[in-house]
Amino acid sequence: MDKKNIPNIKFALVFIGTIMAIYGLYLLPYIGILIKLVVALLLLIISGVMIKRIKGTAGGFGFYLIGTKAGIATVHKLARSHSAFWNAMATWGIILGFGLLSYFILGKQVSKKFYAASLASLMVIMVFVLPFISYSLAFIQSPQLQSLLPAGIHSLPSFTAYISSITSVPIYSEIIRLLALVGGFALFVIFALVYNASYIIYIFVLHPTVATLASQSAGATLALPGVTLPLFAGIVSLAILLIIHEFSHGILSSISKVKLKQIGLLMFGIIPVGAFVEPDEKKVLALSKLKQNKISSAGVSANFMATGIFFILMVLTIPVIYSGYTTHGISYNTGIFIKNTSAGYPAYGVLKPGMRIISWNGHNITNVTELISAASSDFAGSRVNVVTNTGKYSFTAKALNATSNIGLIGVSLYESGKVVPSNAFWGIMYFIYSVFAISFMLNFLIGIMNLLPIPGFDGWRIFKLSISNKYAVNVLSAVVVLALLISLLPATTQL
Repeated sequence: MDKKNIPNIKFALVFIGTIMAIYGLYLLPYIGILIKLVVALLLLIISGVMIKRIKGTAGGFGFYLIGTKAGIATVHKLARSHSAFWNAMATWGIILGFGLLSYFILGKQVSKKFYAASLASLMVIMVFVLPFISYSLAFIQSPQLQSLLPAGIHSLPSFTAYISSITSVPIYSEIIRLLALVGGFALFVIFALVYNASYIIYIFVLHPTVATLASQSAGATLALPGVTLPLFAGIVSLAILLIIHEFSHGILSSISKVKLKQIGLLMFGIIPVGAFVEPDEKKVLALSKLKQNKISSAGVSANFMATGIFFILMVLTIPVIYSGYTTHGISYNTGIFIKNTSAGYPAYGVLKPGMRIISWNGHNITNVTELISAASSDFAGSRVNVVTNTGKYSFTAKALNATSNIGLIGVSLYESGKVVPSNAFWGIMYFIYSVFAISFMLNFLIGIMNLLPIPGFDGWRIFKLSISNKYAVNVLSAVVVLALLISLLPATTQL
């Protein structure tokens, strides 16, 4: 065996072995998402450290860089041949990102027609595209998110329901759309994070002993293939969005005559968590504010454009997948499982983690929505009859606190489910649909998250360049970071 090939063989063994381990972890139904997350992170750290040593690349703590100069010529070629398109796309991204307030960034260097067309596209995305995000959110293995889906992945929302969702809009949605028009997706995501964080704080203050967040989606959920996303479709979708994001930065840098040093991927174990195009930073800083803002917004602009492309592909694929459900080509099995029990409540020590809830008070249970409905009549002192996969149990509900009549038996629960294609054809079709739907969601979410004024994000540079009061930028950044951290708090369903 050629000794030169030994590092490549070792790399392949570690890579494949890690994929198999995480995929096996993903399939285990009786392990809560928090345990899965911890174990998966450990596997990724170990594999990343091993690959770093094998390849001798830069990195640490499971992260490592794979860089090359091979694609730089392609970036320069794209920049030269389509410079007008890339400049227009970056400008469009700034208007989508900051709405009417983008005038203070772009000024009169953009025509009124371009402003109007870009703002119109912003509203089209808000009104007609975002209602479809529920199709994609169904892929996130997060009980509190899945419980919010009105129809769920196993019964795709009909187009009648979609039309209803955009014609019967509550006042909250109207406020969101107005905010997006004024401040673009940057103001949209900042408001959403702060609002969600405020709600979580309110819930914890109201019920300090029980995190009753089943009715509220987490404001931020880690997109980790094999844990919160399907493994293979998640990796493909992440790679797509990262590559187009960073290549766009490189193309706008090239248009501004900035030299590119290298391009590559930032890996965490086997998962691409970032792509990079490394320009000459000194030359970037010497550019005008407008050119710097275009370079910063290029990645976000590319993600917004990809959102539209994958949205169309997903919508075209939905009828095929829906027919798969109706003809039994694809089935979806869900279940509610016990995560843990709380000391001081009647279920403690009786019901065990991993048990599946079959019935609650005589009602068959397959998802969180059904469970909440079945448990709505549980009051202090009432009998709660639970059927699990191991037997039947009966408890007397205990009061939540001295001033409440809400009855609990003290169990934390989570929803788990998996898609089961009936043959190879439906398996391939569902994988393709998964890539389209997840790419649609991730490109939009990564795009708007990159607009946040957080150090290291594209939005941070744009905010710093566009707002002269640096104190105000720092305060806004601190508020957003705090809201983001609060929104990452795990939510459980306790009954």
